[in-house]
Amino acid sequence: LIALGALWCAALGLHRFVEPVSRRSGNAAYVMWISAYNMQVILAYVIMSHILWLVRQQPSAAPTLVQAVSTNQLAVFLCGNLLTGLVNLSIDTMQVSDVGAWIVMGAYTSTICACALLCQKQK
Repeated sequence: LIALGALWCAALGLHRFVEPVSRRSGNAAYVMWISAYNMQVILAYVIMSHILWLVRQQPSAAPTLVQAVSTNQLAVFLCGNLLTGLVNLSIDTMQVSDVGAWIVMGAYTSTICACALLCQKQK
């Protein structure tokens, strides 16, 4: 928790006092921001795992979707790349409304999850 706070403070400090976050240039503020965000997601996952363990009092297996993605990483990666290309070629993403963007992202995420589950089912 202290490390997470330190990463967020470093990210905000670098953004404010050194250089704004830039994904294109991959500057230090961006690296700290991504590190802090990913650490936060991992921490949330660990906390939820511990809460589930306390409720069930038994080690829980990974959720089905997590197992499906884990065992079919190449297929999920290729599906994501193909869908990204399809979206970028078929939709002017800079002109899409907020609601339209949420619909596209929901369909995109659902399709990738379905791809992972379908590959898992075929094994």
